[in-house]
Amino acid sequence: MINRIKAKRWLLCAASLLGVAALLTGSAVLGAEDEAEEIAPLLPEASYDYTVKKDIEGTAQSETLLETDRLVCENDRLALYVDEEEFILKVLDKQGDYLWSSGAAENEAQQMTGTWRRFSQAFLTMDYFNSTGASLRSSARYSKETADLEYTGDGLAATLRFQEPDATVRVYITLTDEGFSVRVPDDEIVFNKEENKLARLYVMPFLGSVYADSIPGYFFIPDGCGALMRFEEPNTYNSSTLLRVYGTDYSVQAPTAYQNGLAPTPVRNLLFPVYGAVHGYNQNGFMGVITGGEAYSGFEISPAGVKIDFHWMSPVFIYREQYRQSTGSSEGFSVVQQTPNTVNAEVTYTLLSGEDASYAGMAEAYRGQLLEQGGLPEKQEALEHIPLYVQAFMADQASSLFGTTTKVFTTLEDVTDWVGRLREEGIPNLLVSLYGFEKGGYSGGDAGSYKLERRVGSEKELEALYNTLNTAGSGLLLSKEFLRAYEGQYKESGFLYAINRVFTYTPDTGYLFDRRYYLDAPTVSRLVESYTSLPSYKRNAALPGIGSALYSNFKEGQEMSRADMLEATQENLKALREASGIVALEAPSQYALAYADVLYNVDMQHSRYIFETDTVPFAQMVTGGHIQSFAPWQNLSAGGSSAILQMIDYNTYPAYLLTEAASDEFVQCHTNTVYSSRFDDYLQEISEVYKTVDAVLSQVSGAAVVGRSCPEDGVSVIRYDNGRTILVNYNSYEVEIDGATVPAEQAVCIQSME
Repeated sequence: MINRIKAKRWLLCAASLLGVAALLTGSAVLGAEDEAEEIAPLLPEASYDYTVKKDIEGTAQSETLLETDRLVCENDRLALYVDEEEFILKVLDKQGDYLWSSGAAENEAQQMTGTWRRFSQAFLTMDYFNSTGASLRSSARYSKETADLEYTGDGLAATLRFQEPDATVRVYITLTDEGFSVRVPDDEIVFNKEENKLARLYVMPFLGSVYADSIPGYFFIPDGCGALMRFEEPNTYNSSTLLRVYGTDYSVQAPTAYQNGLAPTPVRNLLFPVYGAVHGYNQNGFMGVITGGEAYSGFEISPAGVKIDFHWMSPVFIYREQYRQSTGSSEGFSVVQQTPNTVNAEVTYTLLSGEDASYAGMAEAYRGQLLEQGGLPEKQEALEHIPLYVQAFMADQASSLFGTTTKVFTTLEDVTDWVGRLREEGIPNLLVSLYGFEKGGYSGGDAGSYKLERRVGSEKELEALYNTLNTAGSGLLLSKEFLRAYEGQYKESGFLYAINRVFTYTPDTGYLFDRRYYLDAPTVSRLVESYTSLPSYKRNAALPGIGSALYSNFKEGQEMSRADMLEATQENLKALREASGIVALEAPSQYALAYADVLYNVDMQHSRYIFETDTVPFAQMVTGGHIQSFAPWQNLSAGGSSAILQMIDYNTYPAYLLTEAASDEFVQCHTNTVYSSRFDDYLQEISEVYKTVDAVLSQVSGAAVVGRSCPEDGVSVIRYDNGRTILVNYNSYEVEIDGATVPAEQAVCIQSME
């Protein structure tokens, strides 16, 4: 069965995969002395990767303290030191007897030029714009005479000077029970030359850095579901890459347009403001969480081979950006953002040792932090069988002789029939989302309108379907946009304004509409308010968009910063949560997780940058047991047996986007990219895939992951807090794991040996 599905998938997806190729926005990297140079970025690849690589092996040798390192403070677990000559911070983890340093070791720094040497040992580095708008780089310098060094009971504070832009920044460092924090208040960043403007601030860019493959380990990158950059021998790369937490702000940086009908290469958002490093297998690591300024943050990632042979990764805070101002022609000119973002940067570090020193340990630690802060729902009750997610595509706009018309693909009668047939196949738990149910269909319905398209069905039929599915583990959801609108779906007065005085949008396929506009916060609030007055059978919500995009508003008199928008989005999600029975969010960022019962169309890959050596299920390990996760639509994805095994590996359930009509009915529709969705064509496959996944994942329903390892290539071992362990074998031959035999391309669940 699995091989048949695999062959079918690749045939269906070949056309989509062959056409995807585009460049990403460039990233500033060190070039000549103190200059930020714009060059071609590292590229993502548009492909699927189900490779599971064997865990790293080996141990890391700790650095040693120098005579110039002064003990600042300590507790039972940690000791904080500072080199008073160079202002290099060092933290000793007594539990692992390992020393972490904010700068490169002296013998390693000597291999670099002056610019890179300063960068590798500087506690802070900034990019700034000069009077001509040029982007330059300067690393902090330390002088005892001007630092105003202040020691406190649990840390220290110091003023660092930036010579070239003539600026000073005061930084505060505090030791905690499990690590330390670094804080940079906005009001203590001072430029003595007004013509110079702060663009970006890098915090301890060389913390955890490694020369070539001298230390076994990796950086963790929160890209998509999660990625690793292993410390390997240098390769030839063009540049480092800056990835934004919660994605790009399209109100400042315009999105890449479609080219000849082809979408830009997809780049996944950083869903979490988290990164980390591991030195040695199950030896020592740290997790860094951006706890201040997350809306204006990102991570700069540089593999060995970009100018120098070091792997480094740094939190970056963005105070100003350069954007393109249109002149009414295709040319335009570059403008520097005048008003800085309110950032108040802070990064909180947690040190990890032993088995906790891994990406799985980071996920468990971060999950605990979110629970303490109310950022994650409590554990869900275990179900006897996992649910299946079905998105029923009901209607959409289609071109016609006299403009457009509404075309219906699926009726409520059809969906009711599906439910009966799926249950006859032994699938008791169903989450059914109605997509394009409203008058005018998916791309033609008014924003905020829940009036049914007449040919889809009646209110009585909708309520009856709701009652059929209103059982434990099942439910009927209505999929509705609260954040985006096509032309005609809402009046322009409710659209977001970009910084260059145009509406904020993302490009669309262009068949009927080439842009999709974003709605401002007051408009979204009005839509949410109208939602709360709906009858109960319409108040299970599947919400695409909201929680996964975060843009500023520059409309005069209604300006909202990206940070304000984050807060407003959370308020709207809270209202939706309180009014709904079930809330399903499409691949949301961390700030939206507290309001979700279900996550659908979740990332199962990272962005496929060439420096990303491994795909790991960090996101699923954070949310698993607390929120149900569903994979991208199986009928619109490639992968076959590996994709099914990955669902089991990542504790993610199957999902399908289905219609009653055949795909040739979509040719003249705006959503003509849905190339295969007929229910009758997929019923047998759905049954087989569901039973394969349910046989394993039902045994860990409601449980959370406490560990994941890969003892050999193509093999995953996932431990859960209910005492069960899942063994996944992606290989074409059987393997022996923990005394259990796992057949080729299969997964089994066993009682944990521990």
